Amino acid sequence: MNRPIFLLIATCMAVGNGAALAHPTIHEDGASLGFYSKPTFREWVASYSLKRWLSVGARYFELNHQKNSQIGVATAGLLLWRGNFEDSQSNLWVTGGVGGENSVSSSSLTGFFSPEWDWESRTWMAAAKYELLPGISNAPNNLLRLRGGHAAFRGEAEQLNIWLLLQVDYHPIGDINLPVTFHPAQNLVELQWTPVLRLTYKNANLELGASNNGAGHLNFEVHY
Repeated sequence: MNRPIFLLIATCMAVGNGAALAHPTIHEDGASLGFYSKPTFREWVASYSLKRWLSVGARYFELNHQKNSQIGVATAGLLLWRGNFEDSQSNLWVTGGVGGENSVSSSSLTGFFSPEWDWESRTWMAAAKYELLPGISNAPNNLLRLRGGHAAFRGEAEQLNIWLLLQVDYHPIGDINLPVTFHPAQNLVELQWTPVLRLTYKNANLELGASNNGAGHLNFEVHY
């Protein structure tokens, strides 16, 4: 059966004042909690970094298509490589997990796999992420996300920082129409681009955006 696509998760918390969302690992003994909301789904993420290169956590998804699905997975994240340069840093991670899907028509075992890369300086950032949920039956299951951004207002690490980002999502399987209860224009299209305003203050991150198809975006994360 042709399976549509999924996951518009935010990428978060790069180094320092970070402009990406929910990196798999942070500092040793660090914890992060996140909530990501879009017209197509809601996601809750929790993770704990045992080491700066290893984390464990869990993700829970509620997908709002005609065939609603709830998906829960236990995950582990691994920092494969980190490059420290004179004025910037780059990272490469991979996250994997296993869990289950419960939908109106069936229940099934579900996997999770996501490699991601980022590069960030004090004024510029770039990120790429691929996500896959193999085994799900009633919801989109993969996404390629690219991000680039500029620091419009730079504060110190514990002060307010404002980033302007452009996010591009590619869904390899094509169009998915959302229920009319959202908005007739809010289709999950194959290629979607989203301007994003990102605010970071101390240990909290907030993102607001609106895509070319009319879909709204709200992401929030706090880390300790």
